[in-house]
Amino acid sequence: MTAAVDLLAGFLREAWTAIAGALLMLGLLALLAQVLRGAGSSLIGSRYGVASAAGSAVGIVFVLLFAFLGLPALVEAGLGTAVGGGMCGPLVGLGAAAGGLIAALAALRMLMGAARALSGALVSSESGAQALLEAGEALIGMLAAGMAGPVAGHFLGAC
Repeated sequence: MTAAVDLLAGFLREAWTAIAGALLMLGLLALLAQVLRGAGSSLIGSRYGVASAAGSAVGIVFVLLFAFLGLPALVEAGLGTAVGGGMCGPLVGLGAAAGGLIAALAALRMLMGAARALSGALVSSESGAQALLEAGEALIGMLAAGMAGPVAGHFLGAC
């Protein structure tokens, strides 16, 4: 059981690295596109275009900061509450393994939400809220799935 969990966790770690690298490249390309858009708008004298490009660039930077600084902190906090609380008896090992896998899947889902928000930032500036919404959904799902073990243990009388 533990070998399978370790193998799956290693695969999810590698997927996180690949998606994070792609997200960084996409973010840098999006920033370059906004700089070029702002430069072009400045060249033709469009103040609105420059302001729109600057606002989109700031939004892209915030999505990148959220993806690389906020998401790992959210996953660590959620993992600490999901794995550590309320486990007893034979559910301790199973709960820890399930909590780790759920946290890894939630981290990937949050990172994919940030990538979708970043690609949407090239078109509109409202995509940062979508990244936060998907991160919240993944975090709540991770915590709810982590509570299933202790609730089942108390219900079945294992604790």
